[in-house]
Amino acid sequence: MMRPADYAQAQLDCYNQLDLEGFLALYADDVVVHEFPATPVLEGKAALRERYGRILFPGSTVHAVVTQRIVVGNRVIDHEQITGHPIMGEAALVVIYQVGAQGIERVWFMR
Repeated sequence: MMRPADYAQAQLDCYNQLDLEGFLALYADDVVVHEFPATPVLEGKAALRERYGRILFPGSTVHAVVTQRIVVGNRVIDHEQITGHPIMGEAALVVIYQVGAQGIERVWFMR
């Protein structure tokens, strides 16, 4: 059984390898992605596929490094440094992943 930190790390690895299918497999079908604190920006795995498949994964040079990780129960809080993002370029983000029985169920981005 994967722990919450395992999900966060596995999705980061797939993200950096530009492995869209591996990335999506770690998310629940009804995942909701929020702009912190509560504004939903994506709802459902199909929306996640469309956004990441269109913006990030085709020929991208995006790469993320976790500089700090905190695990609290079923939530993982990562401080990430992003480079090569087609929209943001370089950025520092805090990302919170909430993991449930079906994978990553909720994500919050803080910019």
